[in-house]
Amino acid sequence: MRVPAIGLHRSSPSAREFTPATNFISFAVTLIDAHIHVWDLQRLSYPWLAGAPGINRTYLLSDYDAARGNRAVEAMVFVQCECEPAQHLEELRWVQPLADADPRLQGIVPWAPLETGDAVEAELAEMAKDLRVKGVRRIIQFEADPDFCLNPKFIRGVHLLGEHGLHFEITIAPHHFPRVMKVIAACPETRFILDHIGNPDISAGRSALEPWRKYLREFAASEPHPWGSDWPHALRASQYLRWLETAEALTAHLSAADRRKIFHDNAASYYRLNIR
Repeated sequence: MRVPAIGLHRSSPSAREFTPATNFISFAVTLIDAHIHVWDLQRLSYPWLAGAPGINRTYLLSDYDAARGNRAVEAMVFVQCECEPAQHLEELRWVQPLADADPRLQGIVPWAPLETGDAVEAELAEMAKDLRVKGVRRIIQFEADPDFCLNPKFIRGVHLLGEHGLHFEITIAPHHFPRVMKVIAACPETRFILDHIGNPDISAGRSALEPWRKYLREFAASEPHPWGSDWPHALRASQYLRWLETAEALTAHLSAADRRKIFHDNAASYYRLNIR
């Protein structure tokens, strides 16, 4: 079984904040941001934003640059933003010219209806023609049926990702771990990455986190663990620079080489970015 990589992206906005020491100084490394979002409300519809009024507006790469301040970002990976499912190819077609214009946007992770099984293959084949498309995210977390990901057609869709050189981005709630592990076992040729470290409910307390810890230990047995900002979704809990400084503070005990892996090298390797 191929153990997934873990993406160190911002988790639930309900998480308690960690405040870095006031004298903390960011270490010098050019970032690769492995998980960003941009959306234009004049072009596409994002129904979930009605429940997130703080970020219910258009966010473009110019807004991202304003948020990062003077922190250098060498490359970025765009991850689909849950537009109306019928618009998912329009979202991809909108992002591709953005990547044409900004060479930092080197990775694209669109949405695709993996639950349609073999019917999705032509779409995946077309997506894979653009080498900037690295994988697909089809969120499991919000599905009412806890066994959604165990549907044979869905598993077939995930398997097809591997056949076309694409990975699957796992976005789940902790109770999905046992089922997702079965999907991973059924698709040994597909690579996986776990977004948001499985979305633990940190506010629930230490004892409630134990089942999540159990599965995360298995996931964490592998490299890479790339950092991603989850901007602008993360603005529901923290400003970009505060989240970055928090992540840097939490990894301050690691060697410079290991920290560089988290904030740069692992993303370059996993997402097969054009980094010189």
